[in-house]
Amino acid sequence: MFQVLVAEDEIWIRKMIVDIIETTYGFQVVGEARNGQEAWDMLQELWPTLVVTDIMMPQRDGLWLVEQIAEKKLPMETIIISGYDKFQYAQQAMKYQVSEYLLKPVKEQELREAMQRLYARLEDNGKWHTYLLMVQSFLEELAAKGNLADMSDRLHHLLDSVLAIRDTYPAYYTALLRLLYTKWTERLGSITSGTSQLFHSQDALTVEQIRTQFDELLRSSLQTQPNDRYQLDKKVIREVCAYLEQYYRKNVSLTEMASRCHMSVSHFCNVFKRQTGMTLINYVNKIRMEKVRVLLLEPDLKIYDIAELVGYSTMSYFNRIFKELEGLSPNEYRKANGI
Repeated sequence: MFQVLVAEDEIWIRKMIVDIIETTYGFQVVGEARNGQEAWDMLQELWPTLVVTDIMMPQRDGLWLVEQIAEKKLPMETIIISGYDKFQYAQQAMKYQVSEYLLKPVKEQELREAMQRLYARLEDNGKWHTYLLMVQSFLEELAAKGNLADMSDRLHHLLDSVLAIRDTYPAYYTALLRLLYTKWTERLGSITSGTSQLFHSQDALTVEQIRTQFDELLRSSLQTQPNDRYQLDKKVIREVCAYLEQYYRKNVSLTEMASRCHMSVSHFCNVFKRQTGMTLINYVNKIRMEKVRVLLLEPDLKIYDIAELVGYSTMSYFNRIFKELEGLSPNEYRKANGI
């Protein structure tokens, strides 16, 4: 399944796009954003293979978003859906290597055909997600504070994997090293001006220099984050979880929750996953499904009403999440419980 992030500020258009994607074979929506900044924050946690975005949105627009993706050389395809049939927008989209440019009002068949045209490229990009997952896995293990010897072995294994593609795929190699370094130093919270520039020109660094820089980061990481910092993070996330238990029906965003905690989105994502073992989206889905299981035992309630009651506005998305977590469709769950 190819994972898709949708960015659109008008909720009814966003829900329509989500529904089209969810009912297109081989694709699933993993996140919905209301503006370019929120989408950028989310994609750094979710790592979708495809981003579908509007152009005109508040805070940061869709062109800013695809520019970030292009500049960071992230292995993602992009589809722009625009209400503006202007050459200057299309020209900028081409500059940022946008895969498809569709005009509003978007037609269902046009969007499906655009996604199908990208299928081969998305399959090719899929292997880069293996590397992204390796980076994420390493950082999560690092947060759990393994011993130096074990983490050193894990680091060298990761670096060997990334360095192996240095000559064959230099753009992805550069992007992966930069990603690892940036996410790591964000967690560490202390970047010196000289060191922060090292991974903006990887060709100037030898393999040994790269290993040395990351070995130093590893030693620094395992010596920091004292227990009182951990306890504070634990307290903050406990309060977030209590908030989500009460307001799970809301379409909460990473940006909103990070702001409540006075954290950057990236740091919030790291701390939340470290404390709960899951992403914010998965945590909200877990709470909602706990409520759904109870409501499905009420025979007078329609399934679409239950979905709406717990915060889902798209039935296809609701059905997919329920089946992923329960192993049954909502109807099958009812039948299994004699309803």
